[in-house]
Amino acid sequence: MILKHLSLTNFKNIESCDLTFSDKLNCIIGNNGMGKTNLMDSIYYLSFTKSHLHVPDQMVIRKGETYAILQGGYQVGEDEVSINIGITTEKPKVIKRNRKRYDRITDHIGQLPVVMIAPSDIDLIRGGSVERRKFMNQLISQESNPYLTSVMHYDKLLGQRNALLKNKGFLDLPTLSILDHQMAGEAEAIVRHRAEWTERMKPIFLSYYSYITESRDMVDIRYQPSLATDHLPLAEDFMEAWQSTRQADLYMGYTTVGPHKDDLEMLLEETLIRKIGSQGQCKSYMIALKFAQFKILSTLYPDNSPILLLDDVFDKLDEERVDRIVHLVAGEDFGQIFMTDTNRKYLDQIIAQLPDTEYTIVRVENGDSTVL
Repeated sequence: MILKHLSLTNFKNIESCDLTFSDKLNCIIGNNGMGKTNLMDSIYYLSFTKSHLHVPDQMVIRKGETYAILQGGYQVGEDEVSINIGITTEKPKVIKRNRKRYDRITDHIGQLPVVMIAPSDIDLIRGGSVERRKFMNQLISQESNPYLTSVMHYDKLLGQRNALLKNKGFLDLPTLSILDHQMAGEAEAIVRHRAEWTERMKPIFLSYYSYITESRDMVDIRYQPSLATDHLPLAEDFMEAWQSTRQADLYMGYTTVGPHKDDLEMLLEETLIRKIGSQGQCKSYMIALKFAQFKILSTLYPDNSPILLLDDVFDKLDEERVDRIVHLVAGEDFGQIFMTDTNRKYLDQIIAQLPDTEYTIVRVENGDSTVL
């Protein structure tokens, strides 16, 4: 898949832009705060219909304006695909593919796969379990629409269950039992997808981490369901768990066990990496995770390879690790790449390995974009 053309109106600090890109490498340069990340975020938004930073839609509309428009022109295999997203302050956003409006936004997710690496991704390691669940949901949803549907159904039912638990004056047991039954099937599907995805991810992740760091660090990644059993939790296991924790849930006012409490353990020397890892180790770990997901998506969908977005990826890495990442992204394993940096030092290293026709340089200043 190739993003050929991008047009934006009133997106964050970008009043308007109209850009055509290279099929291989697109370098976005400029000082901090000028809008480089916003340009990258618009490409992410076209794929996921939301910001990489998980901000409300109203916050992606340029200050003082009432609407934003994003338009992308793609080459997907032999097909030309246009995506148009309209966002307003008053109405739900509208998403169209080849001028036809989607009936459901979920039908769009996974159609234009993207893998983004950004400074905020360090929260995957340093932050709480909610960040890692978002990470799993975002990546697995690109592979599996049934998984996305299960997560959405489960979250909706979970909200209803928690609302019942908060009603201290009266507990509607029949409705609670119905919700438990409906949630259990979705919960089983979610943990099955997460466990299978983690096992596929692990060997590829380990390979990338070893290459990037050239070290003997003993790292690992483990899926940790909140419901501890000697096997992968099944629907009946969740039913039993919610029955046994009902009094605790009533006291707390929310559901204490389920996929919404799962975690992804990120380990260094059998210890959580956030506790002992250096900045370089943590960032290398995160980059290896994202490269592994890119590899998985590329293997699953060879005719629709993801776009790789690298936002300020070289910060806090030593020269040797940077050199190995440069060698990776300049190779044939990756398709179209968008990369930001405040200077051209590392970008020029990659450009030196490519023919003139395979890269484009865009300078961003105060939201204005110019192709050099």
